Amino acid sequence: MIRIGICDDCKADSLLIQRWCESFFKNYKVEYEYVIFYSGEEVLDYCRDNRGKEKRIDLLFLDIEMGEISGIELKNKILKENNIWRIVFASSHLESMHLAFGLKTMGFAIKPVKEEEIHKWIKIVVEDKQEEVLVEIPKCSLVNEKYVLLEDIAYVKANGNYSEIYRYDKKDGPTLVVCKLKELEKEWENIPIVRVHKSYMINLMNVIDISGKAVLREMDEVITIGRLYSDFVDKKYNEYVKRIVRRRI
Repeated sequence: MIRIGICDDCKADSLLIQRWCESFFKNYKVEYEYVIFYSGEEVLDYCRDNRGKEKRIDLLFLDIEMGEISGIELKNKILKENNIWRIVFASSHLESMHLAFGLKTMGFAIKPVKEEEIHKWIKIVVEDKQEEVLVEIPKCSLVNEKYVLLEDIAYVKANGNYSEIYRYDKKDGPTLVVCKLKELEKEWENIPIVRVHKSYMINLMNVIDISGKAVLREMDEVITIGRLYSDFVDKKYNEYVKRIVRRRI
């Protein structure tokens, strides 16, 4: 199932995007549904009403110039919301393009939106969902749980001979594993979870800001990047961002 959101205060533009979505799904056999919004306020209400529920919008097509809350302002307000996964801006305001990019933003479609543009972004999201990576939790103290989605991991904190995995899908405290961060580093060397401090690892997929300290979506804790790790973290984050950008061009 893929859930498409369309937020545009112009009904004609909203219907056009939906039309191109329909032409995509006609040829690409996957279950789908729509959530239609006519203002940024409606998107915020949706996020508030569906916290903790399986109602994630996988791709939100978002206008920039709207009512009280612009698309750019909305993008900034929902950075920490788990109910919006990916965003594509649809607008004729090219001068705002540089403000549109961010953690959730995939790209920019110029109005009037073209069918092939809409198809491109939906296809990327469908493929991303199909490739959501399962990460093995080594030596886990919870014998009935061996794997977790990579995107559900926020950060890992050292706790003596143990490590605490803080997750988005588990709100009742961290998952405690019987291994040190050094062992996790080796175990997870091929995924974008990196050491940033002697006591912390972070998931680059969920980084909002990494200038001096790591800010992660939906997490109150701000994680200091150790001086000895700074260059390494910058390199890994730049490599990760370039890899994601290459996929979406």
